[in-house]
Amino acid sequence: MKIAISAQKKSSESNISELFGKSPYFIIFEIKGGKIIKTEIIENKNLKQISGSGVEAAKLMMGKNVNVIITGNMGPRSLDMLNKFDVAVYCRKGRVDEALKEFIKEKLT
Repeated sequence: MKIAISAQKKSSESNISELFGKSPYFIIFEIKGGKIIKTEIIENKNLKQISGSGVEAAKLMMGKNVNVIITGNMGPRSLDMLNKFDVAVYCRKGRVDEALKEFIKEKLT
């Protein structure tokens, strides 16, 4: 399973970015058996677009075969696109590492 979390900085200790499409970074965690087996940090090169940055970020996540996205907030076009491909989306504030721990423990709602 791959979980992408929008992040303000290139660290799992970073805060979750408030806006999915305007997130400076995405941290993708590959999880197997409740453990992190791989981590990838991607810079969002579309964040400065005037419009459509969320849709482009959604396409990027789908290209990485992400199953779950955790972010501060997501626009309706991005959400609709991800829902069509059965990508679960959770909106949350706080730190990346804390959200990931909660998701792994199945406590994230």
